[in-house]
Amino acid sequence: MLDVALRFTPADGVIGTKVEDEIILLQFENQSYFGLRGAAVRIWELTQQGATGADIVRHLVQETDVSEGRAQADVTDTLQKLLDVGLLRQA
Repeated sequence: MLDVALRFTPADGVIGTKVEDEIILLQFENQSYFGLRGAAVRIWELTQQGATGADIVRHLVQETDVSEGRAQADVTDTLQKLLDVGLLRQA
């Protein structure tokens, strides 16, 4: 299980840009791109600011009307997916 006490940062070779309500990520190593929407956009933004997984959960609870349990599930799921495809690394 993912440890939300850890910090996560963009992996080397990954750049992103915000286009309207989406973030487009480019991964140069394998020449692929990904689109993030919804809560994943805010999760990505917070990883770039050095937030831990727990920090991200707190931000989502404060900024939206989502419950802590739902925020925890969304954050761990999103972070794990981003780690799995090589867009994030544990700091």
